[in-house]
Amino acid sequence: FTPPFFAYSHSPQETPFGSIITGGTFYNPQTDIFGATFVGDYFFADLSSGWIYRIDPQSKEKTLFASGASAVDLDVTIDGNLYYLSYGAQKVYRVERLPASAPVFTVQPVGQ
Repeated sequence: FTPPFFAYSHSPQETPFGSIITGGTFYNPQTDIFGATFVGDYFFADLSSGWIYRIDPQSKEKTLFASGASAVDLDVTIDGNLYYLSYGAQKVYRVERLPASAPVFTVQPVGQ
């Protein structure tokens, strides 16, 4: 048995807290748009709390990446974008980095 190197609480008094991990992915795209500090990090979402955290598998450091995202799935594309599927909004969102700013969420075009 090998214990996990990270677990989180279900108590609102602790950070992070939540109850339903619904998606996760490693950031290893062919084209890196977020920066070298993101490459190799694991992104994971909690549906009930609406957050996305990233964790560095080497240092084990965890960082809040986004809030207000009722994500049920996370994926990274070869062009370096991080997408999440929203359960509540029933939409797919792309997280993109604007020049000299933190990543932001944008709504994807409707049906094709």
